[in-house]
Amino acid sequence: MVSCEERSAYAPEEPARSTIEAVCAEQGLSFSAMAPVQKFFLTHYRCSFCKMLPLGRLDLAHPTKARCGKCGQLVTFSGAGKYGKMRKKIALTMWASKREKYGVS
Repeated sequence: MVSCEERSAYAPEEPARSTIEAVCAEQGLSFSAMAPVQKFFLTHYRCSFCKMLPLGRLDLAHPTKARCGKCGQLVTFSGAGKYGKMRKKIALTMWASKREKYGVS
Protein backbone atom coordinates (compact mmCIF):
# COMPACT_ATOMS: atom_id res chain seq x y z
CA MET A 1 0.00 0.00 0.00
CA VAL A 2 1.36 3.41 -0.96
CA SER A 3 1.22 6.03 1.78
CA CYS A 4 -0.08 9.54 1.25
CA GLU A 5 3.44 10.98 1.64
CA GLU A 6 4.84 8.67 -1.03
CA ARG A 7 1.98 9.46 -3.40
CA SER A 8 2.45 13.23 -2.97
CA ALA A 9 6.16 12.80 -3.71
CA TYR A 10 5.19 11.79 -7.26
CA ALA A 11 2.85 14.75 -7.80
CA PRO A 12 4.40 17.73 -9.62
CA GLU A 13 4.98 20.88 -7.61
CA GLU A 14 2.61 23.80 -8.26
CA PRO A 15 5.10 26.01 -10.21
CA ALA A 16 5.98 23.01 -12.36
CA ARG A 17 2.31 22.13 -12.85
CA SER A 18 1.64 25.37 -14.74
CA THR A 19 4.63 24.66 -17.01
CA ILE A 20 3.43 21.11 -17.62
CA GLU A 21 -0.10 22.25 -18.42
CA ALA A 22 1.20 24.91 -20.82
CA VAL A 23 3.38 22.42 -22.72
CA CYS A 24 0.50 19.92 -22.90
CA ALA A 25 -1.82 22.65 -24.21
CA GLU A 26 0.72 23.48 -26.96
CA GLN A 27 0.54 19.83 -28.06
CA GLY A 28 -3.27 19.80 -27.89
CA LEU A 29 -3.45 17.54 -24.81
CA SER A 30 -5.13 18.06 -21.47
CA PHE A 31 -2.90 17.25 -18.49
CA SER A 32 -5.90 16.90 -16.18
CA ALA A 33 -7.53 14.38 -18.54
CA MET A 34 -4.45 12.13 -18.63
CA ALA A 35 -4.39 8.83 -16.79
CA PRO A 36 -2.12 8.70 -13.71
CA VAL A 37 0.44 6.49 -15.50
CA GLN A 38 0.60 8.99 -18.40
CA LYS A 39 1.19 11.86 -15.96
CA PHE A 40 3.88 9.79 -14.24
CA PHE A 41 5.84 9.13 -17.45
CA LEU A 42 5.46 12.76 -18.51
CA THR A 43 6.79 14.16 -15.22
CA HIS A 44 9.55 11.64 -14.36
CA TYR A 45 12.83 10.41 -15.82
CA ARG A 46 14.66 7.12 -15.37
CA CYS A 47 18.06 6.83 -13.72
CA SER A 48 19.68 3.39 -13.96
CA PHE A 49 20.64 3.51 -10.26
CA CYS A 50 17.86 5.53 -8.60
CA LYS A 51 15.03 4.31 -10.88
CA MET A 52 12.25 6.87 -11.55
CA LEU A 53 12.66 10.43 -10.25
CA PRO A 54 10.72 13.68 -10.83
CA LEU A 55 11.97 16.06 -13.53
CA GLY A 56 12.72 18.64 -10.82
CA ARG A 57 15.64 16.47 -9.67
CA LEU A 58 17.24 16.39 -13.12
CA ASP A 59 20.57 18.28 -13.43
CA LEU A 60 20.75 20.04 -16.81
CA ALA A 61 23.87 22.13 -16.20
CA HIS A 62 25.13 20.67 -19.48
CA PRO A 63 22.05 20.07 -21.71
CA THR A 64 23.63 17.34 -23.83
CA LYS A 65 24.81 15.46 -20.72
CA ALA A 66 21.88 15.36 -18.34
CA ARG A 67 22.68 13.94 -14.92
CA CYS A 68 20.58 12.49 -12.15
CA GLY A 69 20.18 15.10 -9.43
CA LYS A 70 20.29 12.42 -6.74
CA CYS A 71 23.32 10.27 -7.63
CA GLY A 72 25.04 12.24 -10.44
CA GLN A 73 24.97 9.44 -13.04
CA LEU A 74 24.42 10.28 -16.70
CA VAL A 75 20.79 9.93 -17.72
CA THR A 76 19.47 9.12 -21.17
CA PHE A 77 17.45 12.23 -21.91
CA SER A 78 16.21 12.06 -25.47
CA GLY A 79 13.21 13.54 -27.20
CA ALA A 80 12.13 10.12 -28.43
CA GLY A 81 9.05 8.21 -27.38
CA LYS A 82 5.43 9.10 -26.89
CA TYR A 83 6.04 11.87 -24.36
CA GLY A 84 9.79 12.41 -24.87
CA LYS A 85 9.60 15.77 -26.64
CA MET A 86 7.15 17.15 -24.10
CA ARG A 87 9.19 15.78 -21.16
CA LYS A 88 12.36 17.37 -22.55
CA LYS A 89 10.63 20.71 -23.13
CA ILE A 90 9.16 20.66 -19.60
CA ALA A 91 12.56 19.85 -18.07
CA LEU A 92 14.38 22.57 -20.01
CA THR A 93 11.70 25.14 -19.13
CA MET A 94 11.87 24.17 -15.44
CA TRP A 95 15.68 24.34 -15.51
CA ALA A 96 15.61 27.80 -17.15
CA SER A 97 13.13 29.11 -14.58
CA LYS A 98 15.21 27.62 -11.75
CA ARG A 99 18.37 29.32 -13.11
CA GLU A 100 16.48 32.61 -13.46
CA LYS A 101 15.03 32.35 -9.95
CA TYR A 102 18.37 31.70 -8.26
CA GLY A 103 20.49 33.82 -10.60
CA VAL A 104 22.74 30.96 -11.66
CA SER A 105 24.59 31.46 -14.93
